[in-house]
Amino acid sequence: MGNIILTSDDFGLSKIYNREILMAIESDLLSSVSVMVNGHIVKQQNQVDSLVALAKEKNISLGLHLEISTNEKDIKTLCVNQWDKFVAIVGVKPDYIDIHKDHLFTEHYN
Repeated sequence: MGNIILTSDDFGLSKIYNREILMAIESDLLSSVSVMVNGHIVKQQNQVDSLVALAKEKNISLGLHLEISTNEKDIKTLCVNQWDKFVAIVGVKPDYIDIHKDHLFTEHYN
């Protein structure tokens, strides 16, 4: 039987979300966390620092949770910009990438 990966996304959405995700990591409930870099995360650096420390301690994967809107024209630039923000804020390259509400943006996959 393979491993089960439990991921929490939306880290960076709010301090409350972040707190609950950090508690779940401390309780050994998660395998990975997806981080949103657009928005208020720059005001949450202490929680980001806690996330990075816990990720190292608990061997948690950290991913980039891309935010794409339906009116995006230049997806490549958007992805590169968010990748660069992730590295600047988190201090490491993401282990993986997933997309916030990706089921809503199927027109980008054609």
